[in-house]
Amino acid sequence: MRLKSINIQDFRNLVSSALDFSPGINIFHGKNAQGKTNLLDAVYLLAHLSSFRTSRVSELVCWEKKRAKVEGLVQVGEETHKLKVSIGEGGRRLFVNDMMVKEPRDFFMGFRVVVFSPDQVDIIKGNPSNRRKYLDRSAFRRSSEHLVRVRNYNKVLRNRNISLKEGRIDLVDLYGRQLARYGGVVTDARLKVVSQINEILSEIYYSVVGVKNNVEIKYESKWALDKEENISSMNEDILEEKLYRSLKSTVSLDRSRGYTSLGPHTDDISFTLDGFSAGRFASQGQVRSIMVSLNMTEYHILHEILGDPPVVLLDDLSSELDVSRRRHLLNYINELEGQAFVTTTDTNFLNNDVERKEFLVHDGVISNG
Repeated sequence: MRLKSINIQDFRNLVSSALDFSPGINIFHGKNAQGKTNLLDAVYLLAHLSSFRTSRVSELVCWEKKRAKVEGLVQVGEETHKLKVSIGEGGRRLFVNDMMVKEPRDFFMGFRVVVFSPDQVDIIKGNPSNRRKYLDRSAFRRSSEHLVRVRNYNKVLRNRNISLKEGRIDLVDLYGRQLARYGGVVTDARLKVVSQINEILSEIYYSVVGVKNNVEIKYESKWALDKEENISSMNEDILEEKLYRSLKSTVSLDRSRGYTSLGPHTDDISFTLDGFSAGRFASQGQVRSIMVSLNMTEYHILHEILGDPPVVLLDDLSSELDVSRRRHLLNYINELEGQAFVTTTDTNFLNNDVERKEFLVHDGVISNG
C-alpha cells in the first residue's frame, strides 16, 4: 500500500501543502520546529483518525483557523481511494471518495501505517496506560474491529463503576458478565500481538541495529495469566471465564473502592533486554533502538497478515542514534518493500545509493529538495 499524494490545509503549522510522493523512501529535512513531524502526523491521521502526538483535537487546527483538512490518495492492493478528514468547529467529518461516512470503521479502507517517534520511549519508560494504548493500536492495525471492542469494554466499565459507587449489586454482576465478555476478546487480541512480536523481535533488532541482543515483551496481568500458564494456551472464552471469576472474587474490594480493580484496563507489558528490564537499565539509545525494532516487527507482521506492506513513518532519525546506526537503519528501510516517510535535521549521513525523494520543510512550507 502507499500514499500517492496528500493535500493539507491549516493542519498544525502546515497552512497549505499539496505533495506527490515516491512509492519508496521520502525524506523530509529541515531545522527543528519547522513542521516535519506535522507532515507525518497528517499521514497518521488518515490511518488512525487521531494524532500520535496529542489527544487534543484542538491542537491539530492551525492557530486562528476554524478547521483543518487532510486529504490523501491512498492505494491499497489494486484499489485507490481518496480519504479526507476535516477537523474543527462542529466536530470531525470523514469522507471516502467524496462521500461522507459516519462510522470510523467505514473510513480506513485498509490503509495502515507504523510509526516511530522519539516520544515513544514513554511506551517503555512511561506509565502503563501508554503500553496498553500501544497494544490496542497494534491490535487495531490487525483488525479495525478491535477499536469497537475496546470502546464497548470501556463503556461497560464505566457503567459497572457507577453501579459500584451506587451500591447496585444486581447491576454490578450484570455488568461484570458483560465486562468479562468484552475483556476476554480485548485481552485475547493483545496476547496474540505479544506472541507474534516475540517470535521475531530479537531477529529484527539485530537486522535494524546491527547488535545481537535478546529483546522480549512480557504481558503482565493480575487475572489473565498465572505464572505457569503460557500465552498460547489462552483464548477469548477461557479469558472471559477467568475475568468473570476474578470480578466475582473482588466485588467486596471494588465496592469499598468504588471502581473495578482488575481487568484489561489494569494490565501492563514489560520489555527486557538480555533478561534485564529495559525500562530500568537500558540506555536512551538502546530504548530508541528497541522501539524502532518494535515498529519494524509490526511492519513485517502486518505485511504477512495483510499481504501488503504498511507505510512506515520514522520521525527524527537524527535523534539519539549515532551515524553508524542511522545509516544501518536507513539501509534496512531501503530494502523493505513499500513506502516510508522519514524526517531528519541532518542529511549528511544519507548514502548516495539510497533511492529517495527529498523535501525541504521550512516554517510550515514543504517544497521539493
